[in-house]
Amino acid sequence: MREYWKDAARPVMTPEHESVIRQLSLYPFSPPLRERVDHIYRQYRPYQARDWRIVDYKLVKYPFATHNSRGPTLLPTDDFFVVIGSAATLGSASQLTYGELLARRLGLSCINLGMAGAGPEYFVRNLKQEFWDIAARARFVIVEVMSTTSTSNSTFGVFADLPPEHAGFHAQRLAEARSHYVELARNGERDKLKDFARENTENYLGWLKELKSRIGAPVFGLWFSRRAPLSLDLEKPGQHLLLTQQFPQLVDAAAFRRIAEILPDMCLAVTDNGMSFAFDRFSQMPTTWWNGQPTQGYYPSPAMHNDAARHLQQFLAHKPNMSGKQESFHG
Repeated sequence: MREYWKDAARPVMTPEHESVIRQLSLYPFSPPLRERVDHIYRQYRPYQARDWRIVDYKLVKYPFATHNSRGPTLLPTDDFFVVIGSAATLGSASQLTYGELLARRLGLSCINLGMAGAGPEYFVRNLKQEFWDIAARARFVIVEVMSTTSTSNSTFGVFADLPPEHAGFHAQRLAEARSHYVELARNGERDKLKDFARENTENYLGWLKELKSRIGAPVFGLWFSRRAPLSLDLEKPGQHLLLTQQFPQLVDAAAFRRIAEILPDMCLAVTDNGMSFAFDRFSQMPTTWWNGQPTQGYYPSPAMHNDAARHLQQFLAHKPNMSGKQESFHG
């Protein structure tokens, strides 16, 4: 399987582009080179275009996926696991991810399918049968609890009106939906927001059941957030705005309980550990994130990814055949 993943993970960057980027590593203060590299990265949206000065996501394209994925962590073993989730799993704004850190703790390879703005609907709609066949050979698959705001509903068709060859989510429509939920919370329109939350949750649960049913390997849930899963409730006044802004959005205590019925084997990685500091990876000098600040606290920090990997290792230690090496898969 290791050879399969090496062949399947096709780098998205061309050799010519890689050559220009290597030049910038040698001459990190060259304005013309920086302009050329910035032009190269503009096509790799959303996060690589935004964060290229700080993080290299080592993007690859798998034949079974419509989106670019973070490069796999391939160790000298045929045993592997898969992590499925949103920007948090992708590791937005972090050079190391919980998937990579867990892989090195366990001595297993990790296939990271984290996707910006994704929910269960995205993966069911976009991963081809080849992936489900291969995923059945994984030691296990981790499914992150993702925002219910990433789900289509009767008002916002996050996947609506897209031809099959462009089956990824409609980023603009997703942004419109999330902005609308925030405005409802700010304006005190609790009932309207709750209606959206109920519809989104029902749709989300349906897609989550379908996602789990397609995975032939053991499936574990992951709550990866700065807040505890039962800490916020849409029925309580004053918590609506937080639920539209804090990840995972609109997943309150009631929604989490229902998600946990589908993913009962759940690792709770509740961690509010620090911020992500911005350092230019070419010059090693302090710089700023997209927000114009030297730190960001929206996406999980590197310390939070390390915490999540530790939580997962402890969680898996109590699962048969999950925390240590076993007979390798072949073919």
